[in-house]
Amino acid sequence: MVPEECADIASFSKRAAISELTLRHELEVLEVKVAFHEAAKNRENLSVAEFSTWPRLYEIAVGDNDAQYSGSKTVKPDGFIRLHEKADSSTWEHLFFLEIDRSTEKLETLVQKAACYLRFYREGGMAIRFGKTAEEYKDFPFRVLIVCKSKERRDNIARMLGDMHPPILTQVFLSVLEEVCANPLGLIWTLPCNTTEQILLT
Repeated sequence: MVPEECADIASFSKRAAISELTLRHELEVLEVKVAFHEAAKNRENLSVAEFSTWPRLYEIAVGDNDAQYSGSKTVKPDGFIRLHEKADSSTWEHLFFLEIDRSTEKLETLVQKAACYLRFYREGGMAIRFGKTAEEYKDFPFRVLIVCKSKERRDNIARMLGDMHPPILTQVFLSVLEEVCANPLGLIWTLPCNTTEQILLT
């Protein structure tokens, strides 16, 4: 066998060797995707316009001017969701980034990701992606959905987000995997500013 063929086989074998943790994580992302599609079917005024699970396609990057977390940051979300909601003669679009908590990450890692998403919004990252200027950032709001393995981790992350300076109070919605898979549009989401469970589309 020629060296080039050996290299190709080795490269393919490396890509095919997916760890059990990674495989489980990807399956959980797909479970959440299925749950959103199923929930939207039961709402005449709601549809899933997009649910991408390609992290690199929707990765975000922020600069190095953050006082709390120095250095540039790149975040690859587990998913990007666009929901369309019809109201009267209008259609509203709701944008979400999805983060599935692996439980192997430090809580500080998820908090840092949330800070990056907030900076991406305030620096006009989403507005620019829609072909607008950074100054128009307020016209392109989005939420970050963090899905945890347990209510304890959910509550700890919510507390840490609320304790930040400045705090992240409303951009992040938190829930647990079991409840999201059962009904992602139900009264299951927690905001750092309010421990009372919220409905996603409010």
